[in-house]
Amino acid sequence: MARFSLRQLEALVAVADTKNFNRAADYMYLSSSTISNLIAELEDRLGFPVFDRTTRKVSLTVAGREFLAYAVSVLQQMKVAEAAAIVLKEDNVRIVRVAAPQVVAATLLPEIIAAYRVTHPDVRVHIVDSSVISLSDQIVNGTADIAIGPEQQVNQGISVRPLFESRWILWCHPEHPMSTQSEVSWSELRPHDICAPGSDHEQSFANILNTLEPSARFQVSEIVDSVTTALGLVSQNIALAITPEFVNQLGLHKHLLQLPLVQPTQSRRYVLYSQSDLWVSDPVQGFADFIEQFVAAKKLS
Repeated sequence: MARFSLRQLEALVAVADTKNFNRAADYMYLSSSTISNLIAELEDRLGFPVFDRTTRKVSLTVAGREFLAYAVSVLQQMKVAEAAAIVLKEDNVRIVRVAAPQVVAATLLPEIIAAYRVTHPDVRVHIVDSSVISLSDQIVNGTADIAIGPEQQVNQGISVRPLFESRWILWCHPEHPMSTQSEVSWSELRPHDICAPGSDHEQSFANILNTLEPSARFQVSEIVDSVTTALGLVSQNIALAITPEFVNQLGLHKHLLQLPLVQPTQSRRYVLYSQSDLWVSDPVQGFADFIEQFVAAKKLS
C-alpha cells in the first residue's frame, strides 16, 4: 500500500489551488523546495505524476485530478476529527455516530436526537450520511457505531433489531388527475411517470410487481438519490413519487397530496443495525435503547 503523509496531501491541494509552487509555498509557510520535495515524494509513493510542469504553467494530470478529490476528502475528514478531539478534550462530551440514508436522516433521526439531548446533554450524536446498501458497512469499517434504515442483508457480526414498518404511499400534485382519488392501486401507476428516491427502491417494488398481472406492472421512470428531489418533481407536476409514509412531513410541507397505495397494501421494515460481537460504549447502547423507546412511543406507520 502506498504510504503518504497529510503534509503531502496538503501540498497537493495547495499547488492545485494556486497553480504555482511558489504561491503554494507562501500559503503553507514553507520554502518552494520543500513543496517540490513533498510533491515528488507523493508522486513516488503513488506511482504516477500528479502535475504536468512547464516553465510557465503547472496543471494537474488526469490521474492527479482524480486523486485530488480523495485528497480533499481525507483532509476534510481530518478537520472533522480534529474538531471532535477538541470537543472531547474541552467539554468531556461523549460521541455516538449514527449512519442513516437521506430519507431517515432528514426526517426521523433529527427528531430522535433532539428528544435524546433533553435528558443527555453530555452525549453528542453525529449523523453519518450513507446509502441504504452501505449501512452495515459503515459499522464494520468503524465509520458509525449504529445505523438506522430499511432492512437489508448484513455483514457477519451485525445484529438487526426491528424498529417499525411504514407503508408505501403515493405523492401527487393537487392538479394531477389522481388527486381526486382516496387511494391508488399499484396497477393504476402504469401509464404515469413514477419517481422513486434511492437506488434500492426499484428492488423493493419487485415483490409487489410480481403480484400483478404482467399487463398491469409499472416501471419506475426515474430514480433519484434524495426524497426531497423526488418531491420537488412532484411539486412541479412532473411525476408521481413513491415513498414510505413516515416521511410525510416533507411532502405536506410542499402542500402535496399523499394517497395510500393498495391492492396490495405493502410496507417497508426499518431496523436498527449494531455490532453483535463487540462491546459497545454506554452512550452507544443508551442511544440505541432510546431509539427503540422513541419509535415505539411514536407509533410510526
